[in-house]
Amino acid sequence: MVENMYDRERILSLEVRRNLYDLIKQSPGVHFRELKRRSNLAIGSLQYHLSVLERGGFVICRKEKKFARYFPLDFYSKEEDKTILSLANDSKIKLALLHLLKKKKITNEFLSKQLNLSPSTISFHLNKLVVAQLIDRNKKGRKTIYSLKNPEKVIELLGQYRKGLFDDLADNFVDLFEKV
Repeated sequence: MVENMYDRERILSLEVRRNLYDLIKQSPGVHFRELKRRSNLAIGSLQYHLSVLERGGFVICRKEKKFARYFPLDFYSKEEDKTILSLANDSKIKLALLHLLKKKKITNEFLSKQLNLSPSTISFHLNKLVVAQLIDRNKKGRKTIYSLKNPEKVIELLGQYRKGLFDDLADNFVDLFEKV
């Protein structure tokens, strides 16, 4: 970590690095490939600038299976918040969360039809949310019903970071609630 303020200021004096830091602040939990797409930097350059930001105490990298997710170091949130934001960077999970917020309880079959995805794909993504303990899974006869454990927290986080998380899905969100 960089000790003096001069070095910290110098780190962010480079526009590329400052823009990269701003991207991470706008989308906490953004993964490496998404940063590459949004920044238009070459992989080597991106790795270098992220390394400088990490050593300078601006960002932290959290490795999750095959993804490296980046958070601003001053992102003082609970582990649950980081989990929600990390998962919400996946467009299919974002849409599942939106449907769960709208309907309160959904089935795999319902979500499969709404998102035009196979039931196995929906199960895969819903299972990620179950494992992360963000949703409940209850059997009712032959059907499995899913519901959010803490909808208020999901609304708070998605609202707070909607610019970064929902750049491409903002219109879908509005459309979803206008159909009600």
